[in-house]
Amino acid sequence: MIFSSKFIKANDAICDFNNHVPAPYMRPEFDLPFSPEKAEITICGLGFYELYINGKNVIGILLGNGFRNPFGGFVWDFHIAACRGPVAVAFALEAFAGEETFLLEADETVKTHPSPITFNEIRMGCRYDARLEIPNWAELDFDDKNWESAMPAQMPAGIQKLCKADPIVITDRRSPVFGRYLEYGQVDVFVCKGDLSLRSTRKAGDRMDTRGR
Repeated sequence: MIFSSKFIKANDAICDFNNHVPAPYMRPEFDLPFSPEKAEITICGLGFYELYINGKNVIGILLGNGFRNPFGGFVWDFHIAACRGPVAVAFALEAFAGEETFLLEADETVKTHPSPITFNEIRMGCRYDARLEIPNWAELDFDDKNWESAMPAQMPAGIQKLCKADPIVITDRRSPVFGRYLEYGQVDVFVCKGDLSLRSTRKAGDRMDTRGR
């Protein structure tokens, strides 16, 4: 197992209330010279990340601000913390087959593009613009020739350790109650998924807030 020290970023932009920077997509493609018997990936996202593996030769990463760039907690002075900076990620994909090994780490060949998440903050939620969706962006046959190349990022201070927390898993699916807000009735980790009924009641440009209670 490798903890990579090769961090990359989409750009040098740092979000705040006056400068909304979309959460970036990261997309590395790779060629495997053999059929692996085993493969594993270690990843460190600064701040939050979602990892997509399509079972072929492409990885998808979505990066959010998390505690890397919390700008809304003024009572704790997060907005002036020395650790604030552009979101970044490091990863190491290892594959094995007998004596053969393969290693992929982040570098400037990784392609990046703004995602439909136009605003995100750890305490204030996020804004998702479905008009900016990029279908199949984490799939092998996607054309990323118009995407930008990632930039090297400085490795953060601290000690690299393997996270042993339980992963977030799907435990329930709930339908929203429509009104001014989408009410979910509990505090939890959730992902909002659009469906035909939601789309048919809103036109492009309408604002919709999601708020847990």
